Amino acid sequence: MKKTIVSVVLLLFVCQLSQIKAQSTDTSASNTEQTTKKTKKQGFFARLFNWGGSSKKKSVEKEVPQVVQLDYGKMDLEELNYRFIQAAIVGETDDMIKMLRYGANINTTNSQGRTALIEVARLGTYETARWLIDRGASVNYKDMYDGNALIYATQAGKREIVNLLIQNGARKELEF
Repeated sequence: MKKTIVSVVLLLFVCQLSQIKAQSTDTSASNTEQTTKKTKKQGFFARLFNWGGSSKKKSVEKEVPQVVQLDYGKMDLEELNYRFIQAAIVGETDDMIKMLRYGANINTTNSQGRTALIEVARLGTYETARWLIDRGASVNYKDMYDGNALIYATQAGKREIVNLLIQNGARKELEF
């Protein structure tokens, strides 16, 4: 079995080498220079197994993803609230303002019971946390694991957010 595999690989190797030789002798001087430059860039194994395509193949244009403008007015409330939390995590306050205008709840929760402020305390920035608190986000809301923004900010080592939460009435005592 091993001898068969080795002989097949050797046969492929010889075939590929002969094709590379044939291509280089059949082309004109200018094509030879271009092929040599291409094959040098591709490397030995890329030429051997024709990785990266041959020069005869047409190039395929890659599709460029386009920026999608979301129409918040056409979203249901659940989708709007989900996107609000996601926008808070990355600090997109412009989008958050639009979503609040269309009815998103600043204290909405995700599948784990976390509000936008809790998620920002875990993963976001001080500026976004300040923005949420200034607009009435609850600093003492608990998720389904009994964690709140203060606990998560402490775990994440975000001292500025911890101080901000305490200054805005976050409870420091733990309940068991």
